[in-house]
Amino acid sequence: MSTLLAALAVRVELARKKMLEAGAVSPETAKKAKELGVDEYIIKTRIARGKGITATADGRYYVKATT
Repeated sequence: MSTLLAALAVRVELARKKMLEAGAVSPETAKKAKELGVDEYIIKTRIARGKGITATADGRYYVKATT
């Protein structure tokens, strides 16, 4: 894995933790990137989708529960 991808993966994980702390765990509790204090570019990546970060139709984000 390149250094750039590793750095991106770390930033995605930090964003995911912020989302969980903020309670953004469903479409009803989803929050805008600005509300979460995260860079929207980071949570729109394929890595973020792989970590369960999902967008709503109105541009809010949440972490899908894993089963």
